[in-house]
Amino acid sequence: MLQELIEYAHKHSLSTEAGFASRNAQWAVRIDKNGRCLGVLYRGEGEGSKRYGGRTFLRAPNLTHPELTGEGGGRSHFLIDSIDTVFCDQLGIDKESKRRRHEFFLQLHQDAAEDVPELVPVVAFLRDENQRARAFEQLQDEKAKPSDKLTFAVEGADPPYVPDWTCWHDWWREFRRENLPANKADSELVCLATGEVVHPALTHNKVRHLNSVGGLSTGDALVSFKYDPYQSYGFKQSENGAVDESAMVAYTEALNDLLANSSEHLAGARVAYWFKKSVSKENNLLFGFFGDETERQTAVNNARELLRAVREGRRPEALDNEFYALSLSANSGRVVIRDWMQGSFEQLAENVDAWFSDLDLVAFGGRGSVHHARLGQYVESLLPPLKRGQDRMKWLAAVSGERSALWRAAVEGRPLPASAARRILSLNQTFVQTSALEEARRTGRLAQAIALIQRRMSLLRAYINRAIEFERLTDNRKERNMSQNLNPNHPEPAYHFGRLMAVYSRIQDASASQGGASRDDGANAGDARAVKASVVNRFFTAAVSTPRTTLSRLDRLSQHHLAKLKRDAGGLASWFESLLVDIWDGVQEPPEHFDTEKEIFFHLGYYHQLAAMRRRKETSDDEDSLKHTTEREDDNDG
Repeated sequence: MLQELIEYAHKHSLSTEAGFASRNAQWAVRIDKNGRCLGVLYRGEGEGSKRYGGRTFLRAPNLTHPELTGEGGGRSHFLIDSIDTVFCDQLGIDKESKRRRHEFFLQLHQDAAEDVPELVPVVAFLRDENQRARAFEQLQDEKAKPSDKLTFAVEGADPPYVPDWTCWHDWWREFRRENLPANKADSELVCLATGEVVHPALTHNKVRHLNSVGGLSTGDALVSFKYDPYQSYGFKQSENGAVDESAMVAYTEALNDLLANSSEHLAGARVAYWFKKSVSKENNLLFGFFGDETERQTAVNNARELLRAVREGRRPEALDNEFYALSLSANSGRVVIRDWMQGSFEQLAENVDAWFSDLDLVAFGGRGSVHHARLGQYVESLLPPLKRGQDRMKWLAAVSGERSALWRAAVEGRPLPASAARRILSLNQTFVQTSALEEARRTGRLAQAIALIQRRMSLLRAYINRAIEFERLTDNRKERNMSQNLNPNHPEPAYHFGRLMAVYSRIQDASASQGGASRDDGANAGDARAVKASVVNRFFTAAVSTPRTTLSRLDRLSQHHLAKLKRDAGGLASWFESLLVDIWDGVQEPPEHFDTEKEIFFHLGYYHQLAAMRRRKETSDDEDSLKHTTEREDDNDG
């Protein structure tokens, strides 16, 4: 992994030298060659409180946190620093540490200009209080924040931004050698990244951009042995994980660049990814797992087209590409590596195609297919809904194992974890028997509830089909594959017992809607929603745990509802009776208990049968809900 990151740094011209790093600046003060202020430039994106980013300088001067704070602190950065450091006087800051940092900044640039005349305009600006006041006034007008980073641009220079110049590099190297302690161990050790014998770096640079997944705003260390319990055999600090200083700079720069420009959130982690050979955005197959609905569909279509082209000999270059994916989070200032994968581009295309094919499922309303979601949304479907005020990272921590397993299942074509299936069974059972769908309808969250059901059932279908493919089920006959739609001829009895549960539920609803419900089900007369305890509320859990006893009882209870339907809607009653006969004729007596595998078939049979009956009934309210379960749901991932 370290070798691939170092190669990435070299390939993308990132810094591999200590004292140099990629740094951002949101603002630049424009000055002429005499140091007069010509205005300020905003280099980030967005406006007002929504500003973010900035211009990235790949080889900017950089001091690490220990270098800034060592020997009493008071040091500042060179060429790029915060507005409150540069304009300390104008802000009226009298804090001792801030004053020392400001004075160091001024002196640092004055010393540099003595050896690098190109920096004279910058020093002239910094010395002139009137010019600084003019720039500060414009920054205030633009509502720049004191913590925003600022640099300088000289009119007529090529390139205009001072950090892009190379004339100051040698002076900066010499300054660091003379004024900063060497970040190298005395001992010689084998570098874990290069295999060479080196004096390893004692401390490692920070990895940024992980603050959304548990990291610190100041960055987190991938290699750190600060405390005694993490040291052994007489080694100090990062001698315990020996890496040459240039290799250390290269891998941290690569990670920072990837996390800033080529990474995605995945349910409490960030996935940084890249390719051996660059690919266009349209051919980035990993967007199939992270992009919006259009990007996901484009990735799937391109994966399938790529496979056809390769098999026909039209895209041989695709065989010579690889992908790399690194999952990261952070904890207490340390980077946590969650996963590392690499593989061929062709295999990735096959697995993207397989992932979405396995997730295909008839939509909740019975018409069309489900809208595929981001991978992070499938992970989140393994959890009960996030409560108001609940910490999101702690909520997601419960499925960190399933997150990694689903990620590998999607990218490498592996089976889905059994723990994910068990979570879905428990959640779906609770969801069904507590009438959560009706509650969602009442509170205006029906679309979200339907999307959640569809994701869970899609994962169960994928679990079954991949378990069969990898021969993990007790009976792995191919005809037991789970289809996208209702399969009246499926050989698994538990599937049809789930169908029966759905039919019994619909019979009760139909009976209630005809003007009253059976007393046995505790319903008030009137509408189907007036049923206080439906068949599903009372018997779904029992049907899963004791199917033989419960389904026999439900069959007897259904006769009361069918008798009423015969009086009020004879045709509908006849259709239900015919459906029940067809289902019962295809199965034997229910077993005493279901194992986990058969529970999955039961839930899928229940879902498929309800979807088929919804399509027949053409219920308008459910159909309308499905139109709003696409892009709005994408906003919940992150």
